[in-house]
Amino acid sequence: MKVKVMVVLFQILTRTLQQQAEDGSWGVAGSREETAYAIITLANVDSLPFVTPIATQIESAISRGRKYLKSINALEDIKLTPTDYIWAGKISYGVENVCHSYVLGAMNAQVPQYLLGPRVSALVNIPAKRVSSFTKFYGRLPMFAGVDAWKLKAWLIEGYLFLPELEKMRLGVFSRGGMDEDKYFEYLPFSWTGPNGLESINAGAQTLFDMIVISMVNYQVDEFFDGVVARGDMSTIALLKRNIEKLFSDSTTSSSSAKDAVNGFEDLPTYDQDIYNQLSEFLNFVVSYPRIQNASLNDKAQLQLELKTYLLAHTQQCEDSIKLRRQGAQKICNSPPSSYMRWVRNTASDHLSSTYAFAFMVCLLGNEIDYFPNTEIRFIAQDCCTHLSVICRMFNDYGSLERDRKESNLNSMFFPEFHGEGKSDTELRTELVRLTKYERKCLALSFDELKAACGDRHRRVYDMMRLFYNASEIYTEVYEVKDLSTWH
Repeated sequence: MKVKVMVVLFQILTRTLQQQAEDGSWGVAGSREETAYAIITLANVDSLPFVTPIATQIESAISRGRKYLKSINALEDIKLTPTDYIWAGKISYGVENVCHSYVLGAMNAQVPQYLLGPRVSALVNIPAKRVSSFTKFYGRLPMFAGVDAWKLKAWLIEGYLFLPELEKMRLGVFSRGGMDEDKYFEYLPFSWTGPNGLESINAGAQTLFDMIVISMVNYQVDEFFDGVVARGDMSTIALLKRNIEKLFSDSTTSSSSAKDAVNGFEDLPTYDQDIYNQLSEFLNFVVSYPRIQNASLNDKAQLQLELKTYLLAHTQQCEDSIKLRRQGAQKICNSPPSSYMRWVRNTASDHLSSTYAFAFMVCLLGNEIDYFPNTEIRFIAQDCCTHLSVICRMFNDYGSLERDRKESNLNSMFFPEFHGEGKSDTELRTELVRLTKYERKCLALSFDELKAACGDRHRRVYDMMRLFYNASEIYTEVYEVKDLSTWH
């Protein structure tokens, strides 16, 4: 609870800072009272021990706000004007004494307002050097080009505030036996706090945390398949496919029914039994996640469909990689499972978690009725998700080419269409990037259509789709810089 309070307080801080106008005021019309509210808010939250990396920005915002109040003679001209009517009743109105009191308080509030003791400081550790390092790294990504450094620092700090709660769930699904160190853990939160701040989506702390959790678990699924399942043989993969089907045979999969389905295979070898038990735990975790229980039946059914597709795609990827391994050291896959076009839009993109994670987010946001207001918006939103999944898979392969070649993991550039035998890795990557540009054009068109279909009435649906897109896009841009599996 203490950590959650810190997150909310910090969100109040960052959103207040981001809403300040160029002239130093706050509010649509530069209201003196709203400006006073903001200054008093900043003076109070500046007391928090973990705001030090952006303390200069906070104090600058307060100073600019006070200069604005002085420029409009906010203390001397007590009489209110229509721009000061920010209270709502049957009409908009204001109260002179109340407004004057807030302005007086804003002009004289100490900064920081309080000096908090070591017990508060010990609640959260914000590594200043790491924040500075990550700020420089993310500042080089195209999506954050031109973004003020203090904003990147703020979104990083917000991410670090989530880590203590995230740590408690680190081993909630997978035991991590046979898996490598989870080097991605530290930067997972920023993949949501950064995009949330970038377009001022202002998603709530709980929604962000839930999506950070599911992102962490999805990484663990990838590691589990790569580090545990892939060590099996073709018989392991065949059994796994059949029993994933069995896990989902009951359309009303619940925590108990999923466990019963797996525990029914008592005659399986211990190795295979462990695999099924771990996947059962994963399925239980997702479908019984407390915050999605109020979703509509349709949205929950869609989540289960995407979950099944996701797990089956993982098994297919393992099977394809085993076949590639048997082929020997060659730059081209001699017996591809399909054309590249079909593979990248099906198994390859389904193998990533985007479509199922999107279905999970829809369940989070829904409340007993379907989240999408109509078929058109649902269809276009799913089309956006499809394109971003393909783009993300392409850049995933872009970044992991050397590793995939070494470990014999099927990669986009191993398909015959790329004619890899006679090309350098640079040429292969250049060709793949050209395909991503085409997909981006398709995605941009889909977003334009989604925005039009949502209109003002359903603008929040569009905004949340943008948040999901940017949370995925951040990885595609990182993949261009380095392979995430080796980033630390």
